[in-house]
Amino acid sequence: MKRLLTLSTVAFVSLLFVVTVSQAKNSYLNGVNSNCGTSFSCGICHIDPKGGGPLTAGGDDYVASGSDTCTFCADVCAGGECNDLDLDTYFAESNCGTGVDCNDADPNVNEGAVEVCGDGIDNDCDGKIDCADNECDAQCSPTSPEVCNDQIDNDGDNKVDCADRDCRKDLACTSGGDTGGSEGKGKTCTDGLDNDGDGAIDCTDSDCSASRACR
Repeated sequence: MKRLLTLSTVAFVSLLFVVTVSQAKNSYLNGVNSNCGTSFSCGICHIDPKGGGPLTAGGDDYVASGSDTCTFCADVCAGGECNDLDLDTYFAESNCGTGVDCNDADPNVNEGAVEVCGDGIDNDCDGKIDCADNECDAQCSPTSPEVCNDQIDNDGDNKVDCADRDCRKDLACTSGGDTGGSEGKGKTCTDGLDNDGDGAIDCTDSDCSASRACR
């Protein structure tokens, strides 16, 4: 009789545990009770419709809305904060299920963005900038000619626009543009270029005053 009572007690406790767990998994989280507590399942997140209507069951990836002041399930379920300051749906923290937004102040920078070649920014958060990113191979291929006014190292020689010798006779670099060079040395006073970018070409540049060609 005592053994039967013990078994019955164990069975009742087990059943109670199953019911409790089941009820917890079917419970809802909202802005009013956002700390989970003992009656809510922290493994399940739910949407709180605007206007405080009935809560709707959802999966782990659902973002709380409506009257819920939390922005992500991890906020509600004590999994740590999830910040999206630039509102691009990518979070600054690594525990939020979207990867890490490497610049949460710029909505154009996140793991879903396309790398912009030549802006000096890691747009897609892969740790590679401009020509170092394989997304820029078409624009940065060594077989591509240098375009002298687009701020991109088109030919992949680590020199951009007028700093690239390929642009030394391009109009963008001979009309007061900065060629990244210097005037007054070698043939720089007779090459028809504004080598130092000061607006003066060849003998009109004071740097060439000592050049034999300009005496």
